[in-house]
Amino acid sequence: MEEELQKLIGQQVPIKTRTGGRCLDYINEVKHGVVVLTTNTDGTGRRTVLAVDCIESFTTGALATSSGAASAATTPNWMKTE
Repeated sequence: MEEELQKLIGQQVPIKTRTGGRCLDYINEVKHGVVVLTTNTDGTGRRTVLAVDCIESFTTGALATSSGAASAATTPNWMKTE
């Protein structure tokens, strides 16, 4: 399945959300059974990580480059920070 997903890198795919809404994200990376979707073609914006081998996903916010909040934005929202 990974080889088939590799062919789709850069293409826009529809994602159905839990609330019933739909959004279009770009496939940015595929590696080790994980697909990374982003809102922008260059890999910026909201990032959604989907585990292909099991049913799991999480979304991180947009990466802040000028405000210095990059460390908080790159940490998945389900991970505890101390």
